Amino acid sequence: MSSFKNQIKNYYQSKELSASQLERLQGKSSMSLLWSAGAGLAISCFALLIFFSTAKIENQIVDEIVYNHGKNLSVEISSSDLIKIGKALPKLDFTLAQSSRLPPGKWKVLGARYCSIQGKIAAQLKLENISNGHVYTLYQTHLTKEMKGIDHKDQVSGASVQLWTEKGLLMGLVGP
Repeated sequence: MSSFKNQIKNYYQSKELSASQLERLQGKSSMSLLWSAGAGLAISCFALLIFFSTAKIENQIVDEIVYNHGKNLSVEISSSDLIKIGKALPKLDFTLAQSSRLPPGKWKVLGARYCSIQGKIAAQLKLENISNGHVYTLYQTHLTKEMKGIDHKDQVSGASVQLWTEKGLLMGLVGP
């Protein structure tokens, strides 16, 4: 279970009514109580809908980038310079960014190509982990409101997957 799910679960499990709140509720008419219960149920349903739609888009993105990573397509632009790569990919509607999670001393950019995530244009960058020589695929795309706050780690089809948001972008890293 993701840490976000655990946080939600722990938050709601820690909530309980005070004695005065309980007394006020017991003193209300059944019609008032029914309206209150209905409103609470509606709010809970709305919160769950938002929660599950975010989880759904996370899973869709994970499946998509793992699939693209598995294709092992070659790069269209061979360069280790993100600025040069960005200029060579003029259709991108965002600026490529160096992630704080992937420091240049530990990761080497090998090149990039266009791809898409959820139907939106994205960059697919090949990176080498300098310490072990393994090649990973980093995805970057413009952050949409549905993607905000995504922070996800998983193992899918034998691949390690991480999704996060940073610098106005959704980033996804897939590798061994």
